[in-house]
Amino acid sequence: MITEAVILAGGRGTRLRSVVKNMPKPMALVGKYPFLHYVIEYLSKQGIRKIFLSVYYLKNQIIDYFADNYLGCEIAYIEEHEPLGTGGAVVNSLASINGNEFWLLNGDTYFPVNLVQQEAFHFANKAQITLALKYINDASRYGLVELNAQNVLVSFLEKGSGNSGYINGGVYLLTKNSFAGLLMGKNYSLELLLSQYIKQYKVMGFIASQPFIDIGIPEDYYKAASIIASN
Repeated sequence: MITEAVILAGGRGTRLRSVVKNMPKPMALVGKYPFLHYVIEYLSKQGIRKIFLSVYYLKNQIIDYFADNYLGCEIAYIEEHEPLGTGGAVVNSLASINGNEFWLLNGDTYFPVNLVQQEAFHFANKAQITLALKYINDASRYGLVELNAQNVLVSFLEKGSGNSGYINGGVYLLTKNSFAGLLMGKNYSLELLLSQYIKQYKVMGFIASQPFIDIGIPEDYYKAASIIASN
């Protein structure tokens, strides 16, 4: 099993600032713990043993809390000195990862898919990249993902349609080879890179039914505790 994961935890959480002040978004309290605790707990239960936290905004709060070992996972930090975007953060992590394949998650979303099943799906389909997808009835906050009959991604649709469909749930199985040639220390959008990669690589969509939460706005932040508790 692939046991290395990167969590993107560098965001400012601007839209959440009205209810969560003076802390990185992944450190927003949900019950007794920061939201990031639940993401790491989920990964630990799934067999992940090495986690790289990509940090930037108020990063010392994250470093001081999780230190170098948390819930049985070795924790290391990839520190940004200026914002690099989601894709830039991934590129900056590549030199630290031992294997060619690794997991990538967002520090402000919770989508507890079965990683063993997603990994088996990835290798069975000889994919370079596999995204966990969630079907939702109102995708106005998200861009939809379009699949063909074999669950190969063929396009990303823009946000705001309000239609139902599959969204990117923020649990990725990536290969380092896919990012070859990209320079460290540069600002890249992961979304833009993925929209280009579907033309070059086999990018698969792994459909999962587990509950999904994105704490990017106050309304969903308030829902997080009940969703996590029910899982």
